[in-house]
Amino acid sequence: MPYIAPLSGRLASVAIGIKDSAYIFGGYTVAEDHQELSTADNYRFNIQDLRYQRIADMPVAVDDSAVASYQDRYIYLFGGWHQDGNVNLEQVYDTHTDTWSQASPIPAPAVFGQAVCMFANQLVLCDGVKIKANLRQKRSYQASPVCLFGEISPDNHQRIAW
Repeated sequence: MPYIAPLSGRLASVAIGIKDSAYIFGGYTVAEDHQELSTADNYRFNIQDLRYQRIADMPVAVDDSAVASYQDRYIYLFGGWHQDGNVNLEQVYDTHTDTWSQASPIPAPAVFGQAVCMFANQLVLCDGVKIKANLRQKRSYQASPVCLFGEISPDNHQRIAW
């Protein structure tokens, strides 16, 4: 995969297929000093001609997010990790216009590594890992056993009723 980040390679990206294309989003790279850098660059891979095409950068670089598609057009990235913490954002990529927008925020603690399943305009978003703050120690991580049911508005793909 091509890359623009200062480091090559990619961990914790997400990918999803729509028609003859695979869309690859985010992830992170690791520097020599072990610093992790979330990456904003994304790619469309055409499975017929085996070519990568750079697509619009995501507004907030994330890795370890969950991904689902709607109407063979919109790709939703749910939450994930941004540089040094979790986010509860829903970033939506429009494959027809190569643009990003925000959907309704996730009404639960921000997590990374969650799972999502979407059928028609209904979705279930479950689990993930949240940050546990500790007073006298480094932060730690714990499972977040939360499942949400959501419905995308038929009139506005950015509105999700949770």
